[in-house]
Amino acid sequence: MKLLRGLWLAFCMIIGAIIVAIVAGSYFSSTALTVVGAVFGLGIGYLLGRFLKLSDWLLHLS
Repeated sequence: MKLLRGLWLAFCMIIGAIIVAIVAGSYFSSTALTVVGAVFGLGIGYLLGRFLKLSDWLLHLS
């Protein structure tokens, strides 16, 4: 169960970093700000992955 939770957390962090980096990159033409956005997105993804459980998402599929 810990492995699944760790994978879920890593998935949320990666997706959060990608989304925030794309948004920051579309508004600013600076690579440095895009990298800062990606790092900020890692934090957002960590919080989402920690507090939004995978079981909550899977529960609504049925």
